[in-house]
Amino acid sequence: RKALGGAASTPTRKAAAAAGGTRMGWLIRLGVVAGVVAVGVNVMLAQMDANTRYSMFIGAVKPLIGELGMSQGVQLIDGHYYMPTMVNPVDRITAARKITWGDDDLVVATYPKSGTHMLVLTSVLVLLRGEWVPETDLHSLIYSPEFSLSNNARDMSEPRETSPTHPRVICTHMPPLHLNFDASASAGARFLTVIRDPVATMSSLRRMEQLLFGGMAGSLDSMLEWNLQTRETGWLEYALSWWAHREHKSVLILK
Repeated sequence: RKALGGAASTPTRKAAAAAGGTRMGWLIRLGVVAGVVAVGVNVMLAQMDANTRYSMFIGAVKPLIGELGMSQGVQLIDGHYYMPTMVNPVDRITAARKITWGDDDLVVATYPKSGTHMLVLTSVLVLLRGEWVPETDLHSLIYSPEFSLSNNARDMSEPRETSPTHPRVICTHMPPLHLNFDASASAGARFLTVIRDPVATMSSLRRMEQLLFGGMAGSLDSMLEWNLQTRETGWLEYALSWWAHREHKSVLILK
């Protein structure tokens, strides 16, 4: 039995070793090919303009977008629509809604495409006394509580003293109710918002959708209907939610 077992096991082990070596060789070759392809793709993408890159990306993920374009995949949470989970992860929204903002917070809350970055940049420049370091990423100076950290914004878990500005600049699209307005205002937080002309806002939304999705953006009619009619917290509702606090000493509304 020992002799038979020994005679049978030796070629088996050799065959197994040979097969393993072959598989390893193929894995190495595949790794090299994948690396070369990745480098080639990066070089190709670097030579394309932004619109072409966006169009290629959207072409690849078209099944996930659907007919509504940017409106696809939004999340309705307690009467307010948040962006898809890849932009507004559920855990980030949940954590953000638990925050009571204080006297070291300037909350810039706007409806999308209402001049958000202009207002945030102006706030940061005022707080920095105009001392802006060239090529600084604006997002690295602010906090975006409900957004994915992939947008390079600062992490809300950081100690307050590490903030590049005081007060901290909070950039959000959340309405007063989700920002715990009453408790936050009582704690000394200040709120800054802007009410932009709805036609200009919708035009800007449409332009962004076209830049992102190219010819695969949703129809203009569907975008307008979703933002102005069927959306429970559309432009008008959002504007009114802040207008209701227009006399509050902690709120400044720009138009």
